[in-house]
Order: sequence, then C-alpha cells, then structure tokens
Amino acid sequence: MRLAIALRLLLPALGLLGGLGGRVAPAEPPNALATGARIDSVAAMFAGSDWERDPLEIEVIREWEEDGVDFEEVYFTGPITYGVKTRVHAFRGAPSGGMNLPGMLHGHGGGGSASLQAVKFWAERGYVCVSFDYSGELPGRTRFTDFGAAILGQREGRPAAAEDVKTARWNFWYGVTAAGCRAVTLIAAHPRVDRERIGAYGISAGGYLCWMMAAADPRLKTIVPLYGNAAGIERDRATSARVPIVDRAAFDREAFSRHPEAPELHAPLIRCPVLFMTATNDGFDLDESFDTLDRIAPPAPAPRLLLTPRWVHHMEPAESRLLPVWMAWQLKGEGAAWPATPAVEFIASGPVPAVVVRPEDPDGVAAVSIHYSIGNPKAASRYWREVPARREGGTWTGDAPFTRAGERLHAFATVSYRAGPRLSSRVIEISTASLPGVKPTLAWSRQIDSMEDDRGWYWVPAYTEPLTYDEYFRPWSGPDGSRRFTLQLPNNLPGTGPEPTFPFDIATQRLGDPQWRGTGQTRLLIDYWGPNAPKALQVRAVEKWYQPDARDFFHTPTFPPHPEPGWVTLELEASAFRDGEGKAMDDWGGIQVLELIGTADASKPPVWANLRWADAPSGPASPANPSEP
Repeated sequence: MRLAIALRLLLPALGLLGGLGGRVAPAEPPNALATGARIDSVAAMFAGSDWERDPLEIEVIREWEEDGVDFEEVYFTGPITYGVKTRVHAFRGAPSGGMNLPGMLHGHGGGGSASLQAVKFWAERGYVCVSFDYSGELPGRTRFTDFGAAILGQREGRPAAAEDVKTARWNFWYGVTAAGCRAVTLIAAHPRVDRERIGAYGISAGGYLCWMMAAADPRLKTIVPLYGNAAGIERDRATSARVPIVDRAAFDREAFSRHPEAPELHAPLIRCPVLFMTATNDGFDLDESFDTLDRIAPPAPAPRLLLTPRWVHHMEPAESRLLPVWMAWQLKGEGAAWPATPAVEFIASGPVPAVVVRPEDPDGVAAVSIHYSIGNPKAASRYWREVPARREGGTWTGDAPFTRAGERLHAFATVSYRAGPRLSSRVIEISTASLPGVKPTLAWSRQIDSMEDDRGWYWVPAYTEPLTYDEYFRPWSGPDGSRRFTLQLPNNLPGTGPEPTFPFDIATQRLGDPQWRGTGQTRLLIDYWGPNAPKALQVRAVEKWYQPDARDFFHTPTFPPHPEPGWVTLELEASAFRDGEGKAMDDWGGIQVLELIGTADASKPPVWANLRWADAPSGPASPANPSEP
C-alpha cells in the first residue's frame, strides 16, 4: 500500500493536470518567494503568501437562479507563478436571501471537477459555497482550470537556471493548494458571506488538499478531510511499523524533500478544528492516518474521527449525515457541542479479552458499536467484526475472542449521542500474549457467512461524496421463509429498456479472518436463489489486498437457468482461478478479499446465501491451533 498506492488513487485520475499549454516559464522568481530563499519545510513553502493580494479578475460565464439558490459559473485568477496566471474554473452558489452567511469550500476527488451538486447541497443549507476544478485539461472537457506555469515542475524541460526549480513550490500540490486558497478568497469576496466563518472539506485527493490549505490559510475555521490523510512517511514500507525518529526536524526536512504534500508535515501548522472521516479498509492506510492526527498540537483543538467500518473509499449514510452536522456546529453555532473522542482499551476479562469504551458524556449516549479484528497487521485488509456492547455504569464493554495464542487484535468504537453527534475512537492494538489469563476460544469454521444480512459486504465502486444517503443493499425474504439481502436497484440501474439489466460489484473481506481462512481449502461454495441468477458473473480473489505485491485471480462461472424457486450451489474451485500470468491459484489460504462482479436482471437482483468451505480442514483445527496460512 503506502504512498505509491495512495497516489495511484489520485494522480492517474488527475492526469497530472493538462492545461499547461506547453508554456515556457519566464526566468523570474515566483511572485510570493524571495529570490534565493530556501524551501525545506511546509512553513517555508507558504512563507510570504498573500492569498488576497492579487485581483480575482472574475469572469462570469453564466449565472442563474434555481430552487432558491443563486448560481454562478466563473473563471478567476489563482496563483501567479513566474508571471503566468492560473485561471481557475469554479461554481459558486449562495442562498437567494440572507446576509453574513458562512462559507464552504469543496475539494473534489482525483479525476473530478468543479461540482455543481456540492454547491447546491451547501447553498440549500445556508452556505456560500465554491467548488473549483484542479484536474485541468482532461479528455472531453471544455471548461477546466488552466494552471499555466504553476506546476511546470512536473514537466521535463524546465528552466534549469531558476533557483527554486527543485523546490516544493514547483509542483502539482503547491499549485493546487494555492488555487484552493484563492478559492477561499472567492468565497470571502461574496457580498453576503461572513468571511470569519469559512470551512472546507475534500474527497480523497481533496482530502490531501484540505491538510495543505489549512496549513497555508488561517482563514479556514474548520476542515473535514475524507479518506486522504497520510503519506506513510513514518512507516516502514515492509512491516507498517512506525520508524524510530531520533531527530524530528532532520527527519521532516528529508521527508519534505521527497513528499512535500505529506499531510503529516502540514498537520503541525493547523490551528482549526479537524474532523477526519474515512472508511476502515481504505487504500489510504488507517493506521498511518493516526501519524497525521498525532501531529496536530495545541493551540489547535484535538482532532476528531468518524469511521465507516468494512467499506473502501465510501462513507455510509450513518456517518455521512454527520458532515453537515459538524459544519453547522463549527460555522453556525447550531446543535450540540461535540464531545471529546471516546477512549477505548483492551482488558483481560476471564479467558476472553474485552474492549472497554469510555465516552465523555455517558448519560447522553444513544448507542455504542464496538468493532475488532483478528490477526491482520494491514489496515486495509482487516475484517472488522461487530460485537454487542453491554453497558456497565459509565462504560460499554464488548468481548473480543480470538483463534490462537499470541494473536494480535485491533479495535475501535463508535459512539452516537442523542443530541446528534457521532464519534469514533482511535484504533487500538494489542497482543493477546500481554493479556493475563486469556485463551483462544474461536475454532476454525467451515461456515464463513450465512449472508442473512449485508454487514460483511460492501459495494466496491460506491459513491465517495457524502452528499447523498443512498443505500446499496436491502433485506430480502424468500417464498421459503429465508431471510437474506439483495441489491438496492435505484442506486445502480443505468437505464431502462424492455429487459433492463444492471451492473453489480460487491465484496467481502471475511476470508482474511483467521476463523474462516481457507488454508488447504480448494473449493468455496456459495448458494444463489435460482430465479435471480446473475446474467453474467466474474469472481475476483485477491491476495495481499492493497499491498505492493498484491495478486488478483479471476474466474468466470456459468449459470444454467433455474426458473423454479430454490437455492442452487455455485462451486468455486481454486484451480479454476488464474492470475495475470495465467497461473492457477493453489488454494484459498492467502485470499483476503472475495469480489463478485456481474450483471443481473433489474427485476430480479441476485440473492446469495451460505458462503462456506466444501471440505473439512486438512489438518487439526482447534481453538489453540486453527488452520491458517
């Protein structure tokens, strides 16, 4: 995983920004940097920047009113580098009435563009909102940001005579950050905005951008990065363990020379409240995110966290609904104050470890969910089990059984309050060897998932913007009385026709849990409801999910017609799966993710049941010695 994989989510989609027009930079220093000044830190990179000095030179392309919102599509002048102006494309919107309104800046994800949807969402809630494009010229676009010379450092043939050619101001991330800070100026210039109440949030690459803008621009009063949080500069690439840092200043200077965009390096300059929202299994490593959060220090408030368990690059409605709640509290003074981050710890509770949750305001708690995972050091591939939480005075406790002695456990909790806030704890880790008296109590199980509900599954290409609250799954009841789940079609149906079909793409990480791991197993079985059989299916099995040496195996099974009600068993033989080089999969032992990709009849979405191994384990499987790789 690490930075290379994280950036793989961002930069290819961005195309490293077209729109440069092949311009050659004049031989003069950047307008906000003294000649000869050395840039070896975030503070130096933004030194002397005045985001309000230059005229915005707003060009209104069109303006209109719709549903009580005044919209504008504009170009404005962003950063000026080597005398060349950046012309930034953006949408700006505001409620048709009102004065002294709070402001909101939206940063899209990689490959995205200025979002009219985001502007409408926030304007309807009483904000002056700007969403700006930083992807630049990509195929099919007629309006986009022209960065001019702002990021010529990403191109070959740059002028070697310039003193700061190798500095961090000569790159993509500085140019985008400067454009974002100028977009804050565009918000502040609106006649109905209160410039003292401007916040920002960003998606994926826009999450990275939030950290950089907050370090560069004190006008931002709060930020909410989604997904994009860390570059992994404090982690060993092979083990994920934190590297020892003897000289913090020297370490940061060296890291800055390689990764000037690293959120970890920007966090110490942030002074505003931060809410970090992410999915537990995201490509941006969750463990590395805490390296960034740890660097936020007083006088900045302690950062807060909100996690969606088991998903990738997506916030479920239970969490995404909290984004406007946070912003209303921070920028409007509305709603209840958010408590501090809940504390969690592992304790020995007889033979079974327990996770104890201590929220700041126990009497205001509406619900507590506790999640833990077993034996997987890689954050993106953990399977997060949800366990019942029982209240004991001012704490909540959940059991965390495990499969073998010395296993490592991870856990977190999410606390929902009756007054509205919802907060997650940090992820904690422990070796069961350090908990006196605990014993393995989980035996290997042939039954992986009954699939009576969707809690072990997620929709792979789920939406990333937390502006809609669509569900991907819904309960299903069969004529035989069975209860399972199926797909929620309105979210996914691309069109209509005499026999419309729709694509689906769902996955689970249960196979990476040691209680269900398929060491020695060659046949994986899953049932489907015959009349709802997919029209086409490809099965993907992934080894070392989101790691640099990950391997994908694929198999395309066939489905004979089964029009009569009843369950049909699909057998997935390991030897039928092939990787990119045509090599067969030996067994299921190294597989962490199972993905079902296909198309189905829109009137009969697929229904699955009873994911299980066909055979007993090849060796002895007991609580103390389960079958494992």
